[in-house]
Amino acid sequence: MQAAAGVEFVITGAAMKLVVNSTLGAAIVALGEALMLGQSLGLERVVLDVLESSPIGPTVCAKRSNGESGRYPPSFKLNLADKDLRLVTEAGDTAGLDLKSARATRAWLDEAVDQGKGDLDFSAVVATITEGPQRGQVS
Repeated sequence: MQAAAGVEFVITGAAMKLVVNSTLGAAIVALGEALMLGQSLGLERVVLDVLESSPIGPTVCAKRSNGESGRYPPSFKLNLADKDLRLVTEAGDTAGLDLKSARATRAWLDEAVDQGKGDLDFSAVVATITEGPQRGQVS
């Protein structure tokens, strides 16, 4: 029985990891898109300060220095986050779920990996979002 319980824990743990990492990915992509919107509305100087006091504040506090410095020392590599979001969307497909947010998150992570940012922290996706061609700049 103990072996079976251990197997169940491993399966449940792996499944929970996907749930948690889908949320982390969505949060960092939401931050990037919020910054892009803020920039387009002329709010560059205040948007991070305001977001720090919002529900996304923990993500902003944890990753703000990466974006401001342009350095992304990996604590969770972007290529691993991208792999996990692929697994999330595959799990959703298998379950017959339409995980639109996960697909959008995966698209941004894929783009960042394609730009060569895979070995950086997953927060490097924010630079892909805010500095990409949709902003008239090349990252």
